[in-house]
Amino acid sequence: MLALELGWSDERAESLRLAGLMHDVGKLAVPEAILLKPGPLDTAEYEVVKQHAARGAEIVSGVLSEEQVAWVRHHHERWDGTGYPAGIGGEQIPDGARLLAVADAWDVMTGARTYFPALTRGDAFEECRRWAGHQFAPEAVDALAALVREGHVDRLAAAHGQPPD
Repeated sequence: MLALELGWSDERAESLRLAGLMHDVGKLAVPEAILLKPGPLDTAEYEVVKQHAARGAEIVSGVLSEEQVAWVRHHHERWDGTGYPAGIGGEQIPDGARLLAVADAWDVMTGARTYFPALTRGDAFEECRRWAGHQFAPEAVDALAALVREGHVDRLAAAHGQPPD
């Protein structure tokens, strides 16, 4: 939906959707004890988790296009350049990776996790807005804002059985 909001073709948006389905496949290489840890990760554990984006790109490289592989590899880069695995920022981050970053964060924030409860969609949106230009690409957050404003986010949540905010 973010890609379509930004004017992507249906075909390219579908490519992003497929990459999104596989974006965290690299977590298969992360020990369960780290993935399911109920509290904060220590520095060494976080370094292991950070490897999942590059590992995921390696895994999908035989089945996805080069562009999709780049989206998977760079979905944890940050607009301000402090992300991983390459520490690139701004326009250097592939456009699909910028959208996956917002979609992934949205999913994490609005879904209950072992280490914190789900945020309301309103609170999750405000968090995305707060981090636009730092963690997230501004155009990705603008696209999310349009989807929220147009009611698409609430309709999608309702279709997946989530209660209203």
